[in-house]
Amino acid sequence: MQYLNNDRKLGLSGLMRVKNDAETLAQSIDSCIDALDELIITYHECTDGSVQIIENKKLQYPNKILVIPYPYHVIGVGATQEEYEYAKTLPIGHPQLLATYYNNALQYVNYKYVMKIDADQIYFSEDLKELRDSIVNGVHQNRLARLCGKVVNVFCQKRGNKRIWSKWHLVHWLQYIVVPLFRKQYMDYAVSELLKGNGYLSLSGVNVLRYNDEWYTVFGCKWEGGISWPYNGTGDHLVFESNEQTEYLPWNYTNGSGKQVMIERFVYPIGKSFFLTGFYWFHLKTMKEPYYSQFLSYFRKHSDALLPVDSLRKISFNRLLGYLKNYEDLHFFYRRIYYSFVHNLDKKAISSNNIRWLD
Repeated sequence: MQYLNNDRKLGLSGLMRVKNDAETLAQSIDSCIDALDELIITYHECTDGSVQIIENKKLQYPNKILVIPYPYHVIGVGATQEEYEYAKTLPIGHPQLLATYYNNALQYVNYKYVMKIDADQIYFSEDLKELRDSIVNGVHQNRLARLCGKVVNVFCQKRGNKRIWSKWHLVHWLQYIVVPLFRKQYMDYAVSELLKGNGYLSLSGVNVLRYNDEWYTVFGCKWEGGISWPYNGTGDHLVFESNEQTEYLPWNYTNGSGKQVMIERFVYPIGKSFFLTGFYWFHLKTMKEPYYSQFLSYFRKHSDALLPVDSLRKISFNRLLGYLKNYEDLHFFYRRIYYSFVHNLDKKAISSNNIRWLD
């Protein structure tokens, strides 16, 4: 987008879109605000008190929060079939498209790097701040450290793994050994590639649900979005540079349950790739209805699929995959590569220090 062609200050902007997120909104903002140089909040069609929470947080953080009301009805994930058919007829840039809603917020960024912030995610504040600081201050690697980072990167590139590795178990065990061993070198390498304009960072989170006064990760349950994994955001929650090539376009997407929806797709300039990084939030969408009831109904019948959040960092990815062995649609090669990479890279981030944000 041409209006992003101007020079911007070095820093990290957050983009938050809100529609009836009052349950988690304040906690989400509090958990991420210290790690951001600014937070741009845009909202539409809120009827649950979200707007008042946004205004209160703007007063609390006057130098960091910019609020942009959006006056249009947006056709997004929860659209009816009739709305979906209508959205397919709309031209790019129409104000009712979800991609246009995103682009409208994007034009207000004041800093060079941007990340999406979701109002139903509770962020690991210190980890996110550490990432922001490495982006602003830069990283310094010698040749050996950079080589180690490149080696680790092989294990999260879909095409590279398909070409090099023929068996999943070989990929998994090499990941299990190499990825955590050279975590720091890889993270520095990924940030350096972002700063050089060679790619984007992809951040991940953990899906969680509260059941019988304890927090669990959720997987194996069939729901509106398909079949759940413990992981959230892997591959689509990006940290990227704001420039004239940065934009979202409409995407006609079929979700895991077979439903077609019109959502947004971030445009990757040719020649650039994304770099998977670690865990930076807990995702609480499953605490909202109707999802919460669907998950509870499943867990009452499949108690062996319940895994306390703190236990996720203690088990191997292969053991986790064993819980899901009956679900063939989860065994796409690239999904196993992505999820196992993030699990091996950063499962220690799921610590008691970060779990405290849930209570």
